[in-house]
Amino acid sequence: MNVFGSDVFEINVVYFGDSQTEGQKFSTAFTALLEENRTGKVNAKVSGLGGTSSMNNIWRVQKDVLAYKPDIVFVEFA
Repeated sequence: MNVFGSDVFEINVVYFGDSQTEGQKFSTAFTALLEENRTGKVNAKVSGLGGTSSMNNIWRVQKDVLAYKPDIVFVEFA
């Protein structure tokens, strides 16, 4: 799938991680980049939860990532 091309009208992007993700600096910038370089709609969901690590967030994957049927997932844990 070419997310920058016109072959996909709408994409779902999920940003999953800790406080860095929750702060939305990267997600805001990357979502804007996608929107500027493609014709379709970009649905962005930020699922950041501060003070957590990858080990204690595995329980969130179904509810906070997979439930949104993402085409792209960014994972960030410090």
